[in-house]
Amino acid sequence: MVRMQIYELLDRFELLYEDINPDISNLRRVVIDKDLPSLFRILENFEDKELTENIRSAVCDLNPWAFYKIYDNEYAENFKKFILNKNIYSLFKVLNHLYPDKELIINDIKSLVITSFEPNDMIPSIFRLINKENIAEVKNIIMSDFSPKDMMHSLFRALNRMPTNLVKNIAVTTFQPEDMMHNLFKLLEIVEQNDAKNIALTKYEPEDMMHSLFRIVDKAENKNDVKNMALVKFEPNDIMYALFRLLDESPVELYNDIKLITMEEDVLNDDNIQPFFRILQYFINDELIDNFRRAVTGETFSTKMRPLFSTFKDDKFLRNYYTATNREHASGQARLNATFNVIATLMENNTVVTDLRAIVAHDNRPAMYNCLDYVLDSDLVRILERFEKEKPEYNLHDAFTQGQLRSKLWLLKHLRDIDLGTVFICAGWYGTLARAMFENDRIHFDKIRSFDIDPKCTEVADMINKQWNKEDWKFKALHSDILDVNYTEHSWTFWSIKNDRESHPLTDSPNTIINTSCEHIEKFTDWFNLIPKSKLVALQSNNYFEIKDHINCVNSLDEFKQQAPLNNIIYEGELELEKYTRYMIIGYK
Repeated sequence: MVRMQIYELLDRFELLYEDINPDISNLRRVVIDKDLPSLFRILENFEDKELTENIRSAVCDLNPWAFYKIYDNEYAENFKKFILNKNIYSLFKVLNHLYPDKELIINDIKSLVITSFEPNDMIPSIFRLINKENIAEVKNIIMSDFSPKDMMHSLFRALNRMPTNLVKNIAVTTFQPEDMMHNLFKLLEIVEQNDAKNIALTKYEPEDMMHSLFRIVDKAENKNDVKNMALVKFEPNDIMYALFRLLDESPVELYNDIKLITMEEDVLNDDNIQPFFRILQYFINDELIDNFRRAVTGETFSTKMRPLFSTFKDDKFLRNYYTATNREHASGQARLNATFNVIATLMENNTVVTDLRAIVAHDNRPAMYNCLDYVLDSDLVRILERFEKEKPEYNLHDAFTQGQLRSKLWLLKHLRDIDLGTVFICAGWYGTLARAMFENDRIHFDKIRSFDIDPKCTEVADMINKQWNKEDWKFKALHSDILDVNYTEHSWTFWSIKNDRESHPLTDSPNTIINTSCEHIEKFTDWFNLIPKSKLVALQSNNYFEIKDHINCVNSLDEFKQQAPLNNIIYEGELELEKYTRYMIIGYK
């Protein structure tokens, strides 16, 4: 027996059943075309539809939202929340987990980012005053609670009008020695008397901080900035420690970036995100930080997934998912294999997945028949498998060529919705036409008798149409020369296994006579003349003269019509096939 290749079998079953069950087309596309969407269309009939759709969307649509629905990793949830939801808290959870040695600085950055300072408009004062050398003193002034606070206003009014050292001497000195009095009177000449009195007589606390204050004032362009730092109470005050630790460890080039993340409420908007990630990159100095930046700002699937792929390199599921979605570098077969790995992980012990994988990856023939059985409600699948295993001497290949099946389906298309009554199929071969008629809801008839001169054909035809053979003889294949058939009333018998004898004669009167093998009929005219008038007749022939057994070919449709004249033709036409043209006429004799 010449076995059909897997692609041939799938193609033939698709020809026969695509109108009945579209999943046969999906199966053919999966196996032959390596088409992933078709794979999921099959699986949704055998697995949870929501799960199947999420896997499909994650793999075929490159949908990161769908991916996170199928990836069971609690820690990876933070990747999703940051990259897809822009949840800043989730980013810091990831960073603390990945970089435990950087925990202090990461928490300082986090504090500045997520904390709203009050009053926020005072922050610029800090950054106008600060430089790399005076961080500690600025910090001390901000963090100190000067007392008495109401006297500090007098101090700054004086500072705005007098040299810093002069005011400092008066403010921090108890007026002994005597020379300090000269400074006091110079002060009185310039500032109001009450302010001079306040400065001279007030004991400022903490006293040691006053020296820092005056050092900062001496170099400040705007003394009100120093006043803001000294008199304003920032809330929450403890977060200021985080700010100054960060400033102390940062280069001057990052000061504006630190100022921005400290003042802005949303560091992930388009204007603020670059400064935020410059700070992270400086302190963590890892490629992953830039991957996170690209992921949260980019739109492509690869950029959004790169942080996860690079972090979980040893995760087998993720490696498979990466390959399944890597359209740029992975081959079609590699992507398909990886997709099956992903599916198998999520759909454990699923025999459909196992068989689909076996046929796609390894051309496993038993798996192919299993898959055909899954998608088709037809015993023809197992019948053909049985013939392959048990009766290799029968060559079913020729009966299932594309030309043969297309020709028969072409015939059925033009017999739709006609009451055919009892049908005699002449030269019925292996019974494929009869089976196609039984499985077509729009072909109406009472019963079929299939005649062939080859006894082997009747055995095969009865097996292929076994379910109707058992059902009150709706089908029976009969060994007979079609020249010996009585087309008015034909009687036949069969061997009864139950009674161990030949049966009583059964008689059938045909309403419709079909012969799709007229090119094989040597005495065609003699046969045609046996058909009584008024019978519905459907005939096919071809111009394929190259085949030795084709002893009655015709050159054209007109020649065929002359060979088989019908009074009332209801259809005539030609079907172009790969190697020949098939002709068909349907009508009443």
